[in-house]
Amino acid sequence: MFNDELFRSIAANSCIDYCIIYKPDTCTFPVQSTGMYKICSTVIFLVSAITSFGQAKIPADAAAKHIGETVTVCSMVYGVKALEKVTFINVGSAYPNAPLTLVIFAKDLVNFNDTPAKLYNNKSICVTGTIKDYKGKAEIIVNKQEQIRVE
Repeated sequence: MFNDELFRSIAANSCIDYCIIYKPDTCTFPVQSTGMYKICSTVIFLVSAITSFGQAKIPADAAAKHIGETVTVCSMVYGVKALEKVTFINVGSAYPNAPLTLVIFAKDLVNFNDTPAKLYNNKSICVTGTIKDYKGKAEIIVNKQEQIRVE
């Protein structure tokens, strides 16, 4: 993974460097050259969009190698277990061999338009979130339905 703050900084500084080197008599910060301003604005917007929304896409069996990272995991759901306070979704394999477990706490179920079992069981999904380690197993805590997309 790359450092998106550094990437954004490099893109912004590249635009400023261009202005200073090629248009020193008209350059102020921010860039005043209309054409260059449009180019720099577009570059900075695209870099921000890519780094904000372009999470790494990984298979479920690689989840344990990405602890602490925000990623998109795509795989099949092999089971959903709803308890009083929490719902578990087994991704990539059936329990207890699932390489990734999605965790939805009861307080967040209001953010779903149906039960997770009806929405996701036996379906191919992509989920975006931060992978955490819980007792040696990879998990993503899901707070809202928009984090999970049925493929």
